[in-house]
Amino acid sequence: GNTANLMLLDNLVKENRVVGIDQAVVPIVAAGPGRERFLSRLKELSEAVFRKQWQDSALVSSSLDKVSECFMLSCGVQVDKTTLMSGLLQGLTKVANLMEDGSLATALDEAIAAGRQIFRPATVDMGHKELPHMRDFILVTAETIALARRTAFAA
Repeated sequence: GNTANLMLLDNLVKENRVVGIDQAVVPIVAAGPGRERFLSRLKELSEAVFRKQWQDSALVSSSLDKVSECFMLSCGVQVDKTTLMSGLLQGLTKVANLMEDGSLATALDEAIAAGRQIFRPATVDMGHKELPHMRDFILVTAETIALARRTAFAA
């Protein structure tokens, strides 16, 4: 990731805290090993987080160490791993809930319709032609998270 896009809060005791991050969707093409690798790793991460056993996963621990190092080197921020993983659990839970109740697909369809309306007069491609591909990628990703939650709770 690009830690230059982090928003930091410098509080009164001079501890920098991450309060936000710039986000973007860049779909991984449907055909090819990159997407399957990404989804497999996402499923493993999500299952470990939903089970609250992320410390036991070599993949998650290794990735978390890399994230921690990146934050320290780029921002001078020490990552509280437990807090980070708690926030990740909240985010993954929200994604799974939105996927399972259908509201994520509805919101994406509405966003695509609005994007098409806004960019209809554009004479150059502003990226809006990729919106259906982005929608599909987001839904596949969200379904992977929802499946990981079902698998974690079934165990």
